[in-house]
Amino acid sequence: MRITLRRLIATALCLVPLAACASEEDGILLLPGTGDKPGVMGEVGGEEPSDDPTPPRRTPTPAPTSSLPEGWDRSLTMALAVQNPSAIGVDGSNNVYVLSQPSTPDVQGKPYRLSQFGAFGAFKQQVALEFSFRRMAFSGPDVLLADGTHLMRLDASMSVIASEVYNLATRTSPALAVRRTNAGEWLALAGDGTIALRTPTKNYTLNFAAGEAPISLAFDQTAGLWALGGDTLAYYDPMDSYARTTVSVAGIGALKDLAPSEVQSEGFCWVLGSAGLARYALGFDGERITVARAAAPYATAGDRLFVRKGGNAPIVVNDTTGVIQWLDTAGSPLAGSGGLSSATMPGGIAGAAVDSTANLWVAGKSNHLVGHTRTR
Repeated sequence: MRITLRRLIATALCLVPLAACASEEDGILLLPGTGDKPGVMGEVGGEEPSDDPTPPRRTPTPAPTSSLPEGWDRSLTMALAVQNPSAIGVDGSNNVYVLSQPSTPDVQGKPYRLSQFGAFGAFKQQVALEFSFRRMAFSGPDVLLADGTHLMRLDASMSVIASEVYNLATRTSPALAVRRTNAGEWLALAGDGTIALRTPTKNYTLNFAAGEAPISLAFDQTAGLWALGGDTLAYYDPMDSYARTTVSVAGIGALKDLAPSEVQSEGFCWVLGSAGLARYALGFDGERITVARAAAPYATAGDRLFVRKGGNAPIVVNDTTGVIQWLDTAGSPLAGSGGLSSATMPGGIAGAAVDSTANLWVAGKSNHLVGHTRTR
């Protein structure tokens, strides 16, 4: 009887799952893998064409594991392999969304995909899309996608809630920004020289600058709207019916991106160019808001700009070289924080996004990998 009881206990212990654990080695966060590795998004057969407007779900095909150099989470870079990614985003629950174009369309001829991954890179679902969306934003649980003529809204289950058609002339990659609070949703979409702004109480058509079109939009913590394009930085004041204040940006090369501080009381915005990084601050001249450069330009240059969630330290991404740099609040390379000050995605970067814990998610341009770096 004792032998039988011991065998039963041993058998039960073998069936208890191992608890997840994390350890640090060589500057990389190691997490236990699930053994279930979603793979390259490619052909998926077995579905008949349907008139249902809801995009069909897809299941990815397994792909061989891959790895990235120091500074990346190895378990996630092995798990997320996506063919020809074009954009990436992270929602408020840290679900990761990747837009891609597999080499083979689905059975309905839709050539594009939107894939959703959960915590630690676990694959959730995928839908086929007809249009090549280049911009992605999040409003609560909703996913918003935009190209030059369409704005699509999907819910958390990846079902289409609404799809709008508009005309932004020849713009194939419009600027898009969304902010959502308990008071409602603010949405800005920029075409050639104008910005369509929707607020919880009123809609606006905002002018940008003569002969220039915004390439980047962002709301700050007060629902003020920042816009960047040509050689102009503009701020639209929510306390003054979104009246515009502009300043000419010089000394940092061709303008690429902007990122306002996540700290409501600080009122400044980082601006990134092809030759440097600058910081601009809000002021008040007694009558209206002003914008002025707050410090001399920094040498760091790139294509994409983020700030850490809840803070104001910038993160600079260079699409061509694949180099990512973490800076401190003064714009200098991060040092002495227990993390690396830079990391590289081999082959360049097709998309990047920051999650709520300050991890940077990056889609590789040529290696078809999506991974995230350690929190800095």
